[in-house]
Amino acid sequence: MMSSLADFVRGRTPAFLLTLLAFYSLAVPSVQAQAPPQTPTLAKPTTLERILARGHIVCGFTRTSPGFATVDARGQWSGFDVDFCRALAAAVLGKPEGVKPLMIAPSVAAAALLSGEVDILATGTAMSLTRETGLGIRFPGVLYHDATRLLVKRAAGITSAREMSGASICVGNNPETIEAIASFFKTHGIRHETVVVEKWEEMVQAYTSGRCQALGADAAMLADLRGRLAGSGEHHILPEALAISLLGPAVRRGDPAWYDIVRWTIHALIAAEQLGITSVRVESLKASAQLDVRRLLGVESDIGSPLGLPRNWVYLILKSIGNYGELYERNLGQRSPLKLERQVNELWTKGGLMIAPHLR
Repeated sequence: MMSSLADFVRGRTPAFLLTLLAFYSLAVPSVQAQAPPQTPTLAKPTTLERILARGHIVCGFTRTSPGFATVDARGQWSGFDVDFCRALAAAVLGKPEGVKPLMIAPSVAAAALLSGEVDILATGTAMSLTRETGLGIRFPGVLYHDATRLLVKRAAGITSAREMSGASICVGNNPETIEAIASFFKTHGIRHETVVVEKWEEMVQAYTSGRCQALGADAAMLADLRGRLAGSGEHHILPEALAISLLGPAVRRGDPAWYDIVRWTIHALIAAEQLGITSVRVESLKASAQLDVRRLLGVESDIGSPLGLPRNWVYLILKSIGNYGELYERNLGQRSPLKLERQVNELWTKGGLMIAPHLR
């Protein structure tokens, strides 16, 4: 046997022997350890999938605030931030009423967002690097520019913060507000006295009693106070913004599809105002000669598909909620009790900061 094998191998070329060896290795199956079958892992549903399954968006609010989020005696919610949630519901579900507001403590707001208890933190939150990188949340865009301003009595004859040399200014115990006021007056070389008061009610009393010549706070808070003071017309908010914070909704990190929907909803509201599309005109403007208008309304092209939304998602928002300007005027502006001037929240074409990219 060994002699026969030797005779067979003798005289064969190396190439032949290698081919024979390769054939043999294919013909004889090797015995390998079989790995146990793995149980497939089910993908966690996305925010959009959960919303579609339950039929409503859970919007988290950390506080109620006049003009932004309030609840009446019947439990009905209203306000600028609430209307934005309704705009999202109109876009995603086709029904602006598909919103479930949920009050949560500020200390657990990020945890509620990350756990999925809420789909979006609707209360306008000041954007910052540490909040976005340290809390696991993301800010899709700016919905409102919050300005620190001063409220004064008209009788004082003051029309600008630059005219307040030597004045005493009441502020709450808020480091950001205190710093903003100090920085403004230092920059302009104006002497002033900062009077820090712990409670809002006490601060208002100090202002009305004359202990302070001005009261410094967020513009919306001052507008609400101005409307509640006796002789509201006797008080006015000075035009200078001592500081500006960028406020917007927050979503959880790691869900880019939902982030995109929230982001482009903000852009759509602003773009509609730029193009002059209102809740009253939206129907007739479907036949507009302007391509950008027809595109935004879903007539000319499908800008909903990349977001997983209906073709006419912007139309659904505008028909039921209106554009950015309508949201602002209804809740914060001249059609609201606050009568807060838009100023930095005006369109860029009118001297403000609101601008949107093309939706195409």
